[in-house]
Amino acid sequence: MKRFITLLIVAITATLSYGLKKAVPIEGTWQMVHAQYYHLDSLMSQFSAKDGDFQWKTFCKGYFMAVYQSINNNKPGNSGVCGKYVLKGNNLEETLDSHFPDAIKYFGKKPLYNVQIKGDSLIQTGPYNEDGRAILFHFIEKYVRVK
Repeated sequence: MKRFITLLIVAITATLSYGLKKAVPIEGTWQMVHAQYYHLDSLMSQFSAKDGDFQWKTFCKGYFMAVYQSINNNKPGNSGVCGKYVLKGNNLEETLDSHFPDAIKYFGKKPLYNVQIKGDSLIQTGPYNEDGRAILFHFIEKYVRVK
């Protein structure tokens, strides 16, 4: 009987431990609230949810998807991107598998970003080269988690 109880306790502990996988903090859906895009040190454009622009980005089990709409000169522009991602600490690497037609040159590229997650806020900066230095075009994007 003692053996049975011991085995039962071990089985329950193992089952509960197996079921409690550590959640990846970036997984879920995020809505961009503000962004700034730069070429070298010059601000090229800004994105603001207050101006009617929107972007959502979803991360799930190693895959990501982003869709967005922006209004330029009173004309809406829609687009999207998806692919695989790897998150190692604060380093986010995305591999683009599908994108809007005029950006096919980015397929298979693996830009490296820096991400900071604080509660329900995500700040994504980049892209960076292998040495961790910003390249000619870089950005700062701020997101909030969609509940």
